[in-house]
Amino acid sequence: MDHIFNEKHRITITADHQSFHSYNVATPPPYPAVPGQANPTETTQYSLAFTSILRPNLLNDVRIGAFRPRTLVQTPFEEATSGSKGLLPTAGGYPTS
Repeated sequence: MDHIFNEKHRITITADHQSFHSYNVATPPPYPAVPGQANPTETTQYSLAFTSILRPNLLNDVRIGAFRPRTLVQTPFEEATSGSKGLLPTAGGYPTS
């Protein structure tokens, strides 16, 4: 979004979000019948730019931004969701195949 206050001052605000799901990023499925693990990835970016022309030879430009990447890699022996026991059996609390 751009906004021009007057001929000397303007502001720009940008927000961007990207999300996708990959499968079997960490390891391939251990057995053909075992479903793969989902690995959701998201990135979010925010930026703000404020530009002022103070004099014909003096420009003030302020830029602030944040980039937030998030990736969750799940393996077959992890609990994919709360309450799940994972895809592989466990023995003594450790995953076995």
